[in-house]
Amino acid sequence: MRPMPMRNRRLKPNAGFTVIELLVVAGIIGIIVAVSLPAISRYIRNYRITGAARSMAGEMQAARARAISRNATYGVVLLILSNTTYRYVIEDDMQPNVPPGTGLELRKSMTQCLGPPPDDAQLGPLRTLPVNIQFLTPGAMFQGVRFNNLGAACQPGSGVNCPVLDAGIAQFASDGAGGGLITLVETTTGLTRNVLATTGGRIFVQ
Repeated sequence: MRPMPMRNRRLKPNAGFTVIELLVVAGIIGIIVAVSLPAISRYIRNYRITGAARSMAGEMQAARARAISRNATYGVVLLILSNTTYRYVIEDDMQPNVPPGTGLELRKSMTQCLGPPPDDAQLGPLRTLPVNIQFLTPGAMFQGVRFNNLGAACQPGSGVNCPVLDAGIAQFASDGAGGGLITLVETTTGLTRNVLATTGGRIFVQ
């Protein structure tokens, strides 16, 4: 018996993509990448400078907290050591080696704290800015900003308990109201961020 002819039988096409389809998809991906790369690059640069400013603000908060917790007579200074490094320094002598009651045991100068040899009891950790970021504050006049035992900020040299600093580099400017302001710059792009410490001790990243 002869089998019935399968007139309606159709061959299935091979599964897969054509070269034209692959080229179209590759072209779309290329366009998306080309459009998004500048935005990603801007985001990374902004993230780097903003992150550095927030770290700086965090170290200011740490200095302020130390001044309050230790009830420091002369406060705690956030000191700028170079264009890329900074640390807080406790001015009230943590290990007095002179007879009490003379008044000389109350304070160590920045130079005495920094050494050599460095007095670890007076110093906070050394902080370094990320690569390509440095301090560049227009109109800078002060090497640091001081926080007193009430958490308020003052400009060095503005009072008996806010004496001048004998170390560091001038990178803090006056905010016009008794507080301090420092500017960070991303050297490859020119992006900047300000960190402001008000006289009341509030700290902002601008």
